[in-house]
Amino acid sequence: MKILNILSQLPMKTGSGVYYSNLLRGLYDRGYEIGAVYGIEKPFESPFSDLNIKEYKVHYDTDEIPFYIPGMSDKMPYKSTVFSTMSDEEFQIYMKNLEKILIKARDEFKPDIVITHHMFIISSLARKVFKDKKIICISHGTDLRQVKKNPWIKEKYLNDLDKMDYYLTLSKLDTEMLIEEFKVEKNKTLVTGGAYDETIFFEEKTDVGKFSSNETINLVYAGKISRAKGVYELCKAYKNLSSSYNISLDLIGSAENSEKEELIHLSGGKNFKIYNTKDQKAMAEILRKKDIFILPSYYEGLGLMAVEALASNLRVVVTNVLGLIELLGEEINSSNIIEYVDLPRLFDVDKPYEEDIPGFVKRLEEKIAIQIERKAKNVEVDENIKNLIKKLSWQGLTDRIIKEVIEN
Repeated sequence: MKILNILSQLPMKTGSGVYYSNLLRGLYDRGYEIGAVYGIEKPFESPFSDLNIKEYKVHYDTDEIPFYIPGMSDKMPYKSTVFSTMSDEEFQIYMKNLEKILIKARDEFKPDIVITHHMFIISSLARKVFKDKKIICISHGTDLRQVKKNPWIKEKYLNDLDKMDYYLTLSKLDTEMLIEEFKVEKNKTLVTGGAYDETIFFEEKTDVGKFSSNETINLVYAGKISRAKGVYELCKAYKNLSSSYNISLDLIGSAENSEKEELIHLSGGKNFKIYNTKDQKAMAEILRKKDIFILPSYYEGLGLMAVEALASNLRVVVTNVLGLIELLGEEINSSNIIEYVDLPRLFDVDKPYEEDIPGFVKRLEEKIAIQIERKAKNVEVDENIKNLIKKLSWQGLTDRIIKEVIEN
């Protein structure tokens, strides 16, 4: 069976990019013939050079498409264009080139099934081009946020998104939003959550002894450096905590110099670093040397980075991400490995009300302190909890998608 996988962005660096790549690899490993449509721009190269697949790349920042990849999030971890700032001419260039590459993939690869990512322009075009094919559309939450923030894009450029064969979502809430926004049939939807790559994110087996009081407890955040991710509030909380605890904080992600300066100032600068990594493997190696992962985001479809941190044996502090809460389940959520922080009131999906920020910083501070104390006191994580986390790998999710959607 031939399966064409479609993504308009980079197949890396973001939750949807990682999902795309891991599902593609999982299907390839199970013997399916794979085609891959995805976006690319310098300095990035194909992450699939080790696979025997048919690739169809949409090249951005070129004469044909003279702008960076339009991102489903307004702030991406690579050079990107914000959808809401694009002119109609840019939208027409974007859609023309996407449709051209989809037609090429249709005529050359001749897929039996199409898997397209994001309930947005690329999937609308996929339905147009692959009229008689079974199409599975995967929503990543950020697409629903774009539609909610910019309804004019939906009205002007999105068509036939209610005509897919299956819809996969990260959470029940996303499914409800999908049904409300696009009038899709509920019996065509499936909540799959997400998964982590167990070949990259795993616990380091070492003979390190118990934590001692003179050691530094290492905190880490990895992801987009943006206000929507709550990193500015994390830095405020860190500054307060660093006066009471021997701690460090690393922010892993791409940031402008002005952003770095502000974050350093907010954090107090003590044992504080901001830097990026070349790929997931490099990031995973850093994670295994840390103690507590913090995801203070105001909006997440799933918060997969938190799962990757859990799999790497870090304690986690995260905002109330419904998709993550559903995915992890009651046993993990009620264990001592993870702490949830109540969000402030929000407007425009991911913006906190100014007067609510101090309270949020305080709550964040309190939950981080709980995990610092657990680490300092060598509180053990139950082996059963670790085994439950291991079940959230890509092997399990790929098999479920094959059974319930592809072969159904």
